[in-house]
Amino acid sequence: CRIGKAEAREIKRFAKKYNKKIVCLCNPQRYLDGYLPLNPFEVLAYVKKADFVVTDTFHGTVFSIKNNKKFATFLRSGHETVYGNNEKLFDLLSTFGLESRSVENISSLEEILLKKVNYDEVNTIIDTERKKSINYLSQFVH
Repeated sequence: CRIGKAEAREIKRFAKKYNKKIVCLCNPQRYLDGYLPLNPFEVLAYVKKADFVVTDTFHGTVFSIKNNKKFATFLRSGHETVYGNNEKLFDLLSTFGLESRSVENISSLEEILLKKVNYDEVNTIIDTERKKSINYLSQFVH
């Protein structure tokens, strides 16, 4: 239930304007309807078929990138006992040159979601990073 009132209001406005259905994956959200209790494979299928993804999770961001989706990611700072995701998500977005997908001001959500992503460049980086990972792992597997 990390999506706040203002965020939910903007998500609803966007969905209504573009005639999109809101589906909350993994957890119900206090200010949004549309929660579906899905297994991991169903979550992947929903992301793959989505027109837009709004997330504040690492996996939601990874699946959006992997499936070449128009997406927006909320980065959240941690405090006291509340978990923050901003370090790992900023690093992920930076790796692929997608810092502009980060929602810093909720009023920019529509602009971020509609902005085209150059997935030719992103997919080239994915291939390069995959090769680096395989080379690294192959040093330890004989």
